[in-house]
Order: sequence, then C-alpha cells, then structure tokens
Amino acid sequence: LKLQQLKVRSKTQSVQGTCERLAREREQLEEFAQAVKSKLRFFDELETIGNQIQLSEAALAGSVASGVSSSAATKGAPGGLAAGDYIDSLGKIDDCISFLASNIQYLESGAYLAKYRAL
Repeated sequence: LKLQQLKVRSKTQSVQGTCERLAREREQLEEFAQAVKSKLRFFDELETIGNQIQLSEAALAGSVASGVSSSAATKGAPGGLAAGDYIDSLGKIDDCISFLASNIQYLESGAYLAKYRAL
C-alpha cells in the first residue's frame, strides 16, 4: 500500500509540474501572439484606410461637381470620413509608413510601404 501511495504521489507531482510548465508556455505564447498582432495591425490597416479615403475623395469629388460645399460632403458621405476622421486616417498612414520604413525586414513590408505612400 505504501508503494502505491508513493507511485500516486510521484505521478501527481509529475502531472503538477507538467501543468505548471504548460501554463508558463501558454502565457509566453499569448504574449508572443499579442506582439505579432500589434505588428500586423500596420499591414491590416491598409485596406480599411484605403477604402475610407477613396470613398471620401469620391464623395468630395461628387459634391464639388454638384456644387455642394466640401465640409457638407464629408459629413454626409456614406462610408466616407468626416474631416476630423480623414485627418486621423492620414495620421495612421504616417504611423504605418514610419513603422514599415523602420522594419523593412518584414516580409512584404516594401510592397505595403509603396501602397501606403500611394494613398
């Protein structure tokens, strides 16, 4: 009976050690995933910002052609950006360009950098 208790205790300690190691690994992986996600943001923003700016520019161009003031056009543009949001988007573009220019080692960062500069 004592021998069985020692085996159970040993097995329990082994399982506990494995669980603790796995918990540490999980925490490290979650931190790593968050770090990757924060860097991917600069790549993911391209499509969203590009679409918003194109819609705003199209709304602005349409309003100029129809004689509507530019401030009224950007406020009411479906899917477009208000003037303040447009400026915020330009700031995001600058942030993305800065990030990509300083991290040219990332795969396709050069292509994304060119696309951001084209906006």
